[in-house]
Amino acid sequence: MSDLGKPSRRYFLQGLHATFTSATFLHGEGRTAEATPTFGSTAYQFVSVLAAPTYIRTVQDRLYKDRVHLFDFIASSDQAAIMNKTSTHDHANEIQSAIDEILYGEIRNKLYMPGGLYNITKTIHLGYGDSFRSGVVEGDGYAYGSSANINGPVIKPSFSNAPALNIQGARGSVVRGVSFVGPLSTYIECNRMGGSEIPLIDDTNHDNWNDPALHIRQDARYAPFAAISIDGYSGVRPAIHYPDVAYPPHAVSSAQYRKHFSSDVLIENVYISGFTVGIANQPCDDDGNGDFTHLSRVFIEKCKWGVSVGNTQARNTGLDNVKFSRVYACITNQRHGRQKGKFGGAISNMSVFGAINLVDFGSFYPQPIVFTNLYAESLWKIGTSDAKSSNETSLIWVGCEFSFGGQNDTRGYPGYVMDGGVSGGTYNVKFDGCSFHNYKSVAAFVHAGTVFEGCDFRGPSRSEEFEKFAHNLLTGGVVKFGLSRATRARVKSRHYDLSTGALSVTPQETSVVRYGSRKGCIPIMCEAVGAAMEDGDRMDPPTLARGIFAKSDLASCSLSGRTLTISFSFRTDHVFMEQGPLPGDVIWDDASGSIFFVSSRNSLDVTAILQNNYKRDEVEVWKPITAFSTSEGNFYIANSRVYTTPFYLRGDLSSGRAVIVNCARDDGYTDWFDSEIGIHDWLLVEATRDRFVAPTSSRIVGIDQSAGTITLNSSVGVRTQARRRLNYFIRQPPANVLIARSGRS
Repeated sequence: MSDLGKPSRRYFLQGLHATFTSATFLHGEGRTAEATPTFGSTAYQFVSVLAAPTYIRTVQDRLYKDRVHLFDFIASSDQAAIMNKTSTHDHANEIQSAIDEILYGEIRNKLYMPGGLYNITKTIHLGYGDSFRSGVVEGDGYAYGSSANINGPVIKPSFSNAPALNIQGARGSVVRGVSFVGPLSTYIECNRMGGSEIPLIDDTNHDNWNDPALHIRQDARYAPFAAISIDGYSGVRPAIHYPDVAYPPHAVSSAQYRKHFSSDVLIENVYISGFTVGIANQPCDDDGNGDFTHLSRVFIEKCKWGVSVGNTQARNTGLDNVKFSRVYACITNQRHGRQKGKFGGAISNMSVFGAINLVDFGSFYPQPIVFTNLYAESLWKIGTSDAKSSNETSLIWVGCEFSFGGQNDTRGYPGYVMDGGVSGGTYNVKFDGCSFHNYKSVAAFVHAGTVFEGCDFRGPSRSEEFEKFAHNLLTGGVVKFGLSRATRARVKSRHYDLSTGALSVTPQETSVVRYGSRKGCIPIMCEAVGAAMEDGDRMDPPTLARGIFAKSDLASCSLSGRTLTISFSFRTDHVFMEQGPLPGDVIWDDASGSIFFVSSRNSLDVTAILQNNYKRDEVEVWKPITAFSTSEGNFYIANSRVYTTPFYLRGDLSSGRAVIVNCARDDGYTDWFDSEIGIHDWLLVEATRDRFVAPTSSRIVGIDQSAGTITLNSSVGVRTQARRRLNYFIRQPPANVLIARSGRS
């Protein structure tokens, strides 16, 4: 030790420690080199298991100009085994000594870790938090699961109750080109968790991501098993805490907790696999700094949580070119530490293969966050953002692609692909130029403030006619809370010709719907509706296309497998026609988020098929994921059969008459509407806003194109009105389709 109690440079000489005062020696890569440095009056032989000499470097070069080489702290007899990744020795003390050298030594520089396998039996500390310090630890790049064929150092812990590396009191510290491989990866692989495979256990339950063979506290709130933790020893010492640290004499303070915070930590070109948490930013019970943490070109796989932020001050936490694979959640702010983590930084070029959730956000404010150019496949759902706080602002996704290949019968089809909270409150979620595909039937979003700008929904193919009606209504399957229409909704998808059953070749956008003829009908997600053949035509979407009723008002309600059967005590034909539910319409349950496509109606009995919120249980029976109540809550209904004509259509109405005359465009053109309006269709009457005809009188019983007339079923309530624009009609539903009531249907 120097006079200040700090470590000095140490090298191994014939397996023994010695202190260099001055010497000249040879250094290379892979072969044995010898030199005879002089220590006072004693001569020693320097032996390296590295290479044949390629250049000569002085001790002064090594001490004052170059980085510290980890092998200078490890016995030469073990170096070859490390490089071959066959070493069984514990290297924790040697790595710690080398890191202490760059942090506490007389000359500040960085530590180089040669490629190989390094076993550790305790946490490595990049700083003890007794003061602010900066250190750089780097290797040759990450090694993809400790493969022997890929360069880079691999740190492998034998424990599961502490971080492999803890960064404490850092200012600008860097970890680069290093891999961390923990024991959880085997459990995840053996149970086929995450990804597109059929899991052997329920991996949508985060508790099942804890390996029973590992430490019982592997996911402790303040002490999770992490590859890298930042400020794990800050704040008061929690009841469940990390193991005590044996602080060296050169550490200023030996207190176990209340250590200095970190800032500006860079984790770059790092691979992590097999930990409860890949990177835990401030899992401690405190709330300071942890800010400006940046991850670049990091790959985290086979972990329960990818990146966890625990405190409110970790602003501008950024990720770029970070990959995740086979994790429960890529990023979270509600699981560790204060459980109030703030990200607030840019997240760009994030890539995901196999995740139950992309985000796991609690009721504090992890945002505003902007995700750009994210690509996710084998995804189960986007995740949760539980928006309850008045601090909530926004979560924005730009140019992102979501492929829900992780949904299957065993894992199930979630009620919402983006959930949290009840209706979103003041919280906004915006998807700008994003693509959604590979979902089973529907992709539902719970937040009322969800906005879609130029988004593409590539829904599945539909075989039954009632499914095609519902598909068009939902623009390929997108559903918002309460079957509501977005404030701004530029959504595109391919739609079905409801007369021929054919699917359109190219997607159509809903900003101004111009395919809402009788062949296509009008989707919920539209800003405006226009006649297909009239440039510049723009009408407000119809408001009367949705109904609501309490389950408690039904005569009966039952769910068998995926088949919902409800019976009304009383409901007239015109209410069925205007508000549903009729075949092709959509029912949404506000208690569970379950969505049903109506398949048949017989008198007062309606049958509908569940499209989400279900999975197969152990005996191959369909069961809801979120409990479905047959008596509590309300059903919302959306009418899938509303359409407008491809040209302007105006007509003259007279009080007491059932015939609308002079039905034509303003230029008198009429040679088109016989094929565009169906007998027994209905005029859509928005009774509270524009009751130009009684709703019970709006059924069409006759059409005469040559005479320019439309005849209704009754004259009751018709008022005199010239050149009335006939905006919307309601199409007859498709034929009933009977679906078996078996739980396996």
